[in-house]
Formats: sequence, C-alpha cells, structure tokens
Amino acid sequence: MQEPKEDKEKNDDGHGHAIIQNNTEDRQEEDDTDREIIDPELDDKRLVRKLDMHIIPLVMALYCFSFLDRVNIGNARLYSMEPDLGLVSSQFQTAVSILFVTYVLCEIPSNLVLKKFTPRLWISFITTAWGVVAICQGFVQSYGGLLACRLLLGAFEAGLFPGLTVYLTMFYNKRELALRIGFLFVSAAIAGAFGGLLAFGIGHMDGVGGYHSWRWVFILEGLPNLALGAIVFFGLSNSPDSTGWLSPEEKADMVERREREYGHTASAQELHMEDVKKAFKDWKVWVFGIASFCTCNMLYGYSTFLPTIIQGMGKWTPEQVQLLTIPCYFLGVVTYMTVAYTSDRLQRRGVMCLVLGLVCIAGYAVLLSSASASARYAGCFLIAMGLYALVGLPIAWLPNNCPRYGKRTTATAIQTTIANLSGILAPQIYPSSEGPHYVKGNAISMSLVAMSTILYGFLWFWMARENRRREKRKAWLPHYQTMSEEEMADLGDEMFMGIKNLFSIIKDEAPDAIKEGEIKNQFGRKVAIDASMSIYSFLIAVRSDGQQLMNESGDTTSHLMGMFYRTLRMVDNGIKPLYVFDGAPPKLKSGELAKRFQRKQEAQEGLEEAKETGTAEDVEKFSRRTVRVTREHNAECQRLLKLMGIPYIVAPTEAEAQCAVLARAGKVYAAASEDMDTLCFNTPILLRHLTFSEQRKEPIQEIHVDKVLEGLGMEREQFVDLCILLGCDYLDPIPKVGPTTALKLIREHGSLDKVVQWMRTDPKAKERHVIPDDWPYEDARDLFFNPDVRQADDPLCDFKWEKPDTEGLVQFLVNEKAFSEDRVRNGAARLEKNMKSNQQSRIEGFFKVVPKTEEEKKAHKRKLEEQNEAKKKKLKVEKKEKAKAKAKPRGTA
Repeated sequence: MQEPKEDKEKNDDGHGHAIIQNNTEDRQEEDDTDREIIDPELDDKRLVRKLDMHIIPLVMALYCFSFLDRVNIGNARLYSMEPDLGLVSSQFQTAVSILFVTYVLCEIPSNLVLKKFTPRLWISFITTAWGVVAICQGFVQSYGGLLACRLLLGAFEAGLFPGLTVYLTMFYNKRELALRIGFLFVSAAIAGAFGGLLAFGIGHMDGVGGYHSWRWVFILEGLPNLALGAIVFFGLSNSPDSTGWLSPEEKADMVERREREYGHTASAQELHMEDVKKAFKDWKVWVFGIASFCTCNMLYGYSTFLPTIIQGMGKWTPEQVQLLTIPCYFLGVVTYMTVAYTSDRLQRRGVMCLVLGLVCIAGYAVLLSSASASARYAGCFLIAMGLYALVGLPIAWLPNNCPRYGKRTTATAIQTTIANLSGILAPQIYPSSEGPHYVKGNAISMSLVAMSTILYGFLWFWMARENRRREKRKAWLPHYQTMSEEEMADLGDEMFMGIKNLFSIIKDEAPDAIKEGEIKNQFGRKVAIDASMSIYSFLIAVRSDGQQLMNESGDTTSHLMGMFYRTLRMVDNGIKPLYVFDGAPPKLKSGELAKRFQRKQEAQEGLEEAKETGTAEDVEKFSRRTVRVTREHNAECQRLLKLMGIPYIVAPTEAEAQCAVLARAGKVYAAASEDMDTLCFNTPILLRHLTFSEQRKEPIQEIHVDKVLEGLGMEREQFVDLCILLGCDYLDPIPKVGPTTALKLIREHGSLDKVVQWMRTDPKAKERHVIPDDWPYEDARDLFFNPDVRQADDPLCDFKWEKPDTEGLVQFLVNEKAFSEDRVRNGAARLEKNMKSNQQSRIEGFFKVVPKTEEEKKAHKRKLEEQNEAKKKKLKVEKKEKAKAKAKPRGTA
C-alpha cells in the first residue's frame, strides 16, 4: 500500500498515516477521525425501559407508604380515634397540620445533605426512621403523644419527595421526567385509594390484641417502611455511574444523555454554593413555590378530608365511604399519567396547568353549590382530574430549567418547602364545625387554585415571550435557523472561527508580541491544549488519499492517530501536555453553531453531488467541510489520553477559557489553541501551531497578551471590545466594519458602548452601520470576563502525568482500532522514557516572578493613556487633512 500523502491545504494541521485495512502495519501516524454515531432511538428506549424497571418500582413504593403514613390519620379518624385520645375542638386539625411544621423546616437541609451522605444511605435512614415513628402513632395514649409523633414524622419524611425529584433528574431527561414524577403521584393516588381499601379491611380488626381499629391502621401501614429501608440500603444506586445493573456502554450512554439534555459537566453535578445562591435569587423559583403552595393546599385538603367530605354528603357507613374514595383517586391517576405523557412529548406544561386549573375550579364550584349529593360527588371527580397534575407538572417544569445540580436541588427544595406550608393551612380550613358542606374550606381551596392558575399562566406567558425575545435577538444573524438544545449540543466545536482578522492587527500594530520558534524551545513547559480544536484539526488534516483514516471495520481513526502521534511529538520535545475539552456551549453561541450546522448541511449536499458528477478534488473539498467532532471522538480521545498517562479535564463550557485560567494561575506556562479568542479570556501566553504536523514546518507562534495590549495602547477592556467589534463566536460583526475601521473606532471612542451609541445616534453612522436593537455585545463581553470555568484550586485541576498503560494501549489501539502493535509499543516506551527524563524544569522555574507594584501599574496605565491620546490626535489630524483634500476644487495643485 502506498504511504498516505501529506495534506498541504490551508488551515490543515498536518499529515497522517492511515490505517485503511487491518494489515496496514506500514500505514502510520497520525490523526484519526471518529465514526459518526447517533444515539439510536431504539437503544435509548431500551435503556429507559431498563431504568424504569430498576428505579420506578422502588421509588413508587417509597412515596406510596410515605404519603400513606402522612394522610392515613384521616382514615384512622373514622374509627373512634378522637374519643379514644380525648381530642376536642380543633385538636384533630392541629395534629394534622403540625406535621408540616417540621416537614417544611427540614426539606431544604435534607436536600442539601443528600449528595454528601449519598441517596442510598440518606433515603434508607429517613425511610426506616419514619417507619418507626409511624408505628409509634398506633401506641400513643394522649394528644401530646400524637403531636410528638406527627412532628417527628414530618421531620423524617421531609427529605423524600424533593430528594426523589432530584434523584430522578440524574437518570431521566426533560422529555421523560414529568411522566416519572407522575409515578410519584400515582403512588400518592394508590396510597389514597389503597389506604381507603386497607382501612376498610383493618376496620374489621377492632379489638384484636386489645387495640381499636385506628391503632392497627397506623401500625400495619407503618411496618412496610422498615423493609423498604433495608431494600433501599442494598438496592438503590447513588448515580448512573455507581449502578451495578448498567453495562459500561450504558453508563457511557447515560453521560451522553445528560450532556445532550442539560449540557452538564462533572462540575455541574457537584454542589456549589454559588449555584445555591442563584436558586435563592431567581424570582421564578419563588413564583413556582407560591403557585405550588396554592395547589398543594388542594392536594392535602382533598387527600386528608375526602372521606369526611363524602361522609357529609349522605348516610353511609365508614366502610362505604372508604370505597367511594377509590374511583376519585383512580380518575386522578389516569388523568395525570395521560397529561404527564402528553406534556413530556410536547414539552408544554404551562398550558396543561391552565386547563386543569379551570377544571378544578369548576369542581369546587359544584361542591359549593346546593346541588344533590350525587352532583357534589361528581364535583369530587372534577377536582381529582387536576389534583395530581397541578402539583406534579410544575415539579417537573422547574428542574427542567435548572441544569446545574446545586441550583436544581435548592430550587426544588424551595419549591416543595413553600408548597408544603399549605399542609399547615389545609387542615385548619376544614374544621368539624363547618361540616357537612365545608363551604369555607372549599371556597378557600377554589380561590387558591384560581391564584395558582393565574401564576402558571403568567410563567407560561413570560417564558414564551422570553424565548421569542431570544429567538428575535438571534434572528438577524444570516442563515440562522431555530435549533433545539439537543441539536445545539450535538454540534460541539465543529468549526472554529475565533476573532476575525485579530492576528493581522496584532502583527501590524504589536509585532513584538509575537515570537516564532521551534517546538524544542518549549522544552520543560506544561501547556494546556484546546482538545476540541485539536481533534477537529486532526479530522481535517490526517487523511489518506483525501479520505479520513479508517480500520477494516470502518471505524474512523484520524482523531486517535493525531492525538497519539502529535502528543508523542510534544513529549519527545520535553513538553508536558494537558488537554482541555469543551463542555456545553454557552447559549449565546447558539447562533454561530446554527450557522455552522447549516454550512455543513450545504456541504453534505455538495458532497453527494460531487460524488455523482464532480472530480476527486471536489469530493475531497466537500468531504473536509462535512467534518464534525462528535461525542464519541471526544470519549475515545479521553480514553486514549488516560491510557497514555496524559491528564485532561472537561471545561464547564469553553475550553479556551479554562486554558486561560490554568495559565494565569501558573498551573501551565501557556494556553495552546488556534482560536485567537483565547486572548480575550486573558491567557498570559497563547501558543499556536503546537499540534501541527512536523512535516508542515510551521513555527510555533508564541503571543504575549501584555505586549499585545502595550502595542495596541489599550487596556484589556478595550481589547475585548475590539475583538467583539471584529466578530467573535458569540455574535456577528457590525456590517461594514472591517479591522481597520474597528481599530480606529475603539481608539477614537474609547469603548464599544460609545461606539454603539455613536452608530445609533449619528445620522451618517446610523445609515451606514445597521445594528439590531438587541445586539448582545454586553453579554459577549460578560462571557469573556466572567466565563464558567473551574478555578485553579479545584481538586480536579491538580494534574498528574502518569506512567502509560502499555497493555491497555495495545488493547485499545491495536486490538480494537487495528493500529500497528510495534508502533504502539514503541510509542508507549517513548512516553515512559520521556516522562521520566522530563522531570527537570526550565531555569525560569527557579526564580520567583515578582508582580508589579501599584506605582508601576499606574505608570504603565499612564503610558498606555498617553499612547492612546497621541493616536487619537493623529486620527483627528488625518481626518482634517482628508476633509481639506475633499474640499479643494478640482484641478488645483
């Protein structure tokens, strides 16, 4: 087989020796592209079914008995509990309400410790604890003893519902969550219906063991929790990664699902106080909480007092009343599961809340009327239709909009805490003296449901308007097309744009900021490398006969070839590389990602046409344009780096921003990327061409940001404004503003704010430069100054270069990807040898870098201001001369 040719095309990173067939021992080095994999819908459904099988039954059992133990006091009441304990006046209502005092106080703390103690241990503990307390209710002898048990029951049960809600978000995505939370409310309905049926049976145990029936209600319904506590301890998984019933491939799929849905990173799944604070500051969380308070009042009032309400409609025995509650709960379950399934598919929760709120209002109106008993019983069915949906849908709605664990956990706890305050109110509005119609209780419940309907309508309207506003903000971008979050997450860093023309400006205005040299000049230095950019360049450049490298199985290997051999080259030259992978793209980048997606679609169409009618050159050209970095590429490169002993980290968002943080903190000498916007994130030094092929003979460019600022006569704020004006990944440049004009405008006006103001107020400028009303330059500036990154003191930023796993490399690259075994073993030996010998540092490492004093900083600032002022004066002079030249009559000398 012939040796693969070196790619010379502009913007390519190097060459590659391909593995096209399994016996290609002489096909050699370098990059590999990944095969495109798409999450097969069939596999995803199979995975979800497996999750349901292992998670849902246990979760449902937990919440069923939790809810049953909370409300079974209403069933026990029918069997002489009040006279036995000597309860008078409103003491029963107080006993029901007081549970929610500790329930509300303990919800947020319980959710915040869930991660620390792990879901398995914490949920097992609280389940066992409330089971013991529930049983103890059957042995109380006084009103005081009952209150003590209810307080403890509330404290231990507080953490279950918010904890399970957060737990489910670890396994299910947005389009699956409402239905799964729906199973919790199915459990509540089962508890209501089964509780009535069970109480009907237990009612016949009066006198057994010397105890009245109400005591057996508490004892028998509390016992199953002890068994559940043990099952949770041994059977509940803390996270997808810790499950024993998911295969490694399924665990990888879970990671992909999570990232695709929320843009999650490992850091985002840890509890950070900053995320907790954001939850408390978000007004929408509090609106959700208030609305949930209104609907939960209905839930608790209905669930606890439905037997009493039905009993007041006619002359029925306690057993008949228990049976009459069952159809209501059954309808509530059917309605909610239908609505939950539909809302998951349509992702429309607000409109469902509006409709069902109106249905519940109609149900309460019937109960408040003087209609017959059968009509008022029908009103109970209308209320049941919205009973669980109005509570359950918002509990799925809110966490869907909180991708980070800390905010999601806290927001859910705030929501349920406020909601459960209604448990204190609900019993008080249904006093015995108001029976049998309970006008006051039903009127208050109807008013609160109406209020919740208005609030959910407002949230629906506000979110819809906000989404339209965001779409409008992006709509002016050429060729923009609306994309879902999943589609944007799929794009990844498929193409790089960076800052247009920035390098040419630096080269002209601040040439001293750029140093060029050989790779060996970087000996002894640690460098943070933009992995996503590198992988993309490998897929473009590492080819054979114009095609990406593949093994006999058809797997693309360009990305692996590039990552393996280019990393070896760096290590051979004394460099310690550290790779940084992109996390979820910032939402502000969605417009640029959508344009890239469209360009790739157009390129794909061109490729298909070229295959039919074009030349080999056309096929190769369009083939390059369709390249995209997928999750599998990233995952395979991360696996390879781990086997090579090379550290890597996944950034919360932009890899360049994370590289810059590590460079500023001294963790590495420089950030390495082809993206010039790395300078905007304030990396002290940017290295370019570091991962290029040796055959390209491209020198390593070393750009020093302090000299860039000095050469341009700018502070960092002005430099970032210049870059935004030139055009960055987050928004397009202003029409008819090229590099020369952009530089001139920033120097003349001093800031982008003033440039924009000038363009919007000056008649000539306004006509020439059309800026959208909502051009988000301030958002772009904020992303450069306050990117979402891991700080250098994060434990995950404590990097170690390890000994390579030779046999692991052979298994992966040779057995799975058909690389040459000799070359792989030789590369592993080079890695081990060089990593040992590269322990020595450069001489600069032995000297302490003394930062500038305040006086030196002020002097430097004055110098920059003077330079800037001189340039402004020069521009004014040039402007006057041009004006004079234009004013001269034609033909004059």
